[in-house]
Amino acid sequence: MDDLQINELIRQIASLRKEVKSIRKLLLQKRKPCYTNQELIDLLGVSANTVRKWRDDGLIGYSKAGGCYLYSLADIEKFLADTHYDSFISED
Repeated sequence: MDDLQINELIRQIASLRKEVKSIRKLLLQKRKPCYTNQELIDLLGVSANTVRKWRDDGLIGYSKAGGCYLYSLADIEKFLADTHYDSFISED
């Protein structure tokens, strides 16, 4: 590989890094501070009855504004962490 090819690779890597940084920024901006009941159902791919059961059993935190249930990102992350099971299969 000559110097010209190396310089081209460096330029392409720099361009990719810039693009990844831009995409990451967009993704972080799209994170919502809270999710509605329907958004949580869609996000996790579960039924309304399942979310209701989790709420009633105290498995997931929520806020209620009028008749609307809202779930903060922290509520969702805590629920996922609390219900997470590590793999028991060794990768040896």
